[in-house]
Amino acid sequence: MKLVLDGVFNHIGSGHPDFQKALKDPTSPEAGQFTFHADGTYAAFFGVKTLPKLDYANPLTVERWIDGYHAPVRHWIRKGADGWRLDVAHQIGEGGTDRGNAELLRLIHRNSREENPEAFVFGELFFDTTEKLRQHTLDGSMHYAGFANPVMEWLSGMNVYGWPVRVSTLEVWQTLWDHYAALPLQTRQAMYTLLSSHDIPRALWRLRNDVRKFKLALGLLLTFPGAPGIYYGDEVGLGQANDCDDFNGDPMCRGTFPWDERKRNEEVRGWVKQLIRLRKGVPALRRGGLLPLEVSEKLLSFRRVYAGEEVRVYAALEPVALELPPSTDLLTGKAVSGGVELEGLGVFQVKR
Repeated sequence: MKLVLDGVFNHIGSGHPDFQKALKDPTSPEAGQFTFHADGTYAAFFGVKTLPKLDYANPLTVERWIDGYHAPVRHWIRKGADGWRLDVAHQIGEGGTDRGNAELLRLIHRNSREENPEAFVFGELFFDTTEKLRQHTLDGSMHYAGFANPVMEWLSGMNVYGWPVRVSTLEVWQTLWDHYAALPLQTRQAMYTLLSSHDIPRALWRLRNDVRKFKLALGLLLTFPGAPGIYYGDEVGLGQANDCDDFNGDPMCRGTFPWDERKRNEEVRGWVKQLIRLRKGVPALRRGGLLPLEVSEKLLSFRRVYAGEEVRVYAALEPVALELPPSTDLLTGKAVSGGVELEGLGVFQVKR
């Protein structure tokens, strides 16, 4: 097991001793770690006054939080943590803004790697991340724009805010492919792919508790390039307490894990375990590149290719007829060839 910590280096709590000292003594060194305005207000995360924003234009802030020997970035990696997930990574900057953001992300990444050459450092970036990652900042990011958002819009007919959207199968493939192709080669397998998180509605709930569609979404998650992340509870079909017509994510998406086994969906749990075994056992699903295959109104498909191995992944919303070369059905272990009818997820390893 490896442990990646959630690093909040953009802001701190207003009860922190440094901020309390800054409030009491505007001439103190600690006051320079924050951006105070002439009217007495200060820069804060989304204006939330209990979360004052750190100002990295001040050398003390840089040393205190991300660069010094005892700074959290270095300290916790030295203590054995395996990396950082950087909260609101794009907002870290100078003067209450994101000025100097790329340089600061590079510094966090470099310091982490100096403490552990294998440290994994990725960011919470909700938007199109390709420009930020092309600046050689981080190992990867949360793949909202290039995976979670298009897949869930396609399957649910609503975006992350609950607004109705109509995304065709061709459009979802184009979005997945465009983001993959635009990413630097070294980051493609390090993107944190996901369906749900603590900030957005749970996937099963967004699908109005349609287990069939949820299993299809999980199948795409575990067969697509990247580092798949399963939000706690999704593996046992955890939903949300609010009605599906009351579209709201946080905090409803943060419900407690169902320790009572009678409240778990064992069909979903078994499916997730099968998909994890499959990904771990087939190198092409972990390391393979992504190549187009066939896309129609009812069918999304792609190829994963690695070291002469080819795996074909099909996601069919309705029953479709496929024509396959001699292959092994990786979900059943059976040999298949020629005409096959499929609904849901199909994963086939082409025989060589």
